[in-house]
Amino acid sequence: MPMKPIGHRLAALVSLGLYSAGSLLTLELLGQASAQAAASKFEEPGLITSTPLPPARAIPKETPIAVPMPGVPVLQPEIAPPPVFNIYRLGPGDAVSVYVQRFPDFNFQAAIDPEGQITHPLLGKITLQGLTVEQAQIKVQQSVNRYIINPVVLLALTSQRPVQVTVTGEVARPGLYPLQQQGTKISSLLLSVGGTREAADLRAVKVRRPLGDGQFVEQTLDLFTPLKEGTPLPDPRLQDGDTIVVPRLTEETAKTYDRNVVSRSTLVKPKIVVRLLSYARGGWPRSSWIMAAPWSMP
Repeated sequence: MPMKPIGHRLAALVSLGLYSAGSLLTLELLGQASAQAAASKFEEPGLITSTPLPPARAIPKETPIAVPMPGVPVLQPEIAPPPVFNIYRLGPGDAVSVYVQRFPDFNFQAAIDPEGQITHPLLGKITLQGLTVEQAQIKVQQSVNRYIINPVVLLALTSQRPVQVTVTGEVARPGLYPLQQQGTKISSLLLSVGGTREAADLRAVKVRRPLGDGQFVEQTLDLFTPLKEGTPLPDPRLQDGDTIVVPRLTEETAKTYDRNVVSRSTLVKPKIVVRLLSYARGGWPRSSWIMAAPWSMP
């Protein structure tokens, strides 16, 4: 059915009395204006202006974070602690005593053999070389645990082995030295080997200590700065198997090294000045000076 023109439709509405002529005219004008505005937007796109959108921002990549699940243990990487330098480590010649609470048959005393082991009739051989006293106690406890559930084991060091150290580098008499007393300090050792030479660099004296498993732990000592500033020397106690290395001065390190400070200390090789007198024919004495080390004297 064809649509009637809008004028005929408005006339029909007025004749029916539904709308007045003025209100219908207003509605028609508003409708035409809206239609023209919509048509102009589609017919003249150049007149339409819009605010440009900002450029898209890249989403930064975040590092994934592990969220622990309830009831699931989180595994942490095991990091071995650095070995402690001054702690005592067992070796051949040490004697230990083992006490097992409420089970006297497991109590025993033993000396560590040259292979670094102790022997028990039931427990067999247990290697203790290179271990601390606490580590040795745990290892013996693990052996006793094969026969007793959760045993209480106490291990004590009853006798220490003789101490022998090696001194090398810029010292008067390098070599292997047995120490008479336990816990001898490095300053006393340098005196016993005749002191250091003139070209020694006391700012970087190294003490190398074996751990028993083929590895070494090393400590560098500065003996020069305390002599210069008048402070106590770093004097660790020496242990069996230690190696003391006194380095030599280089051209670069010698520029900032005051040898006069070291020469007045007891850490350098001592010198003796000998004055020889001789009489000339005229009866006037002539003198000469000779500097010699005490071990070179007859």
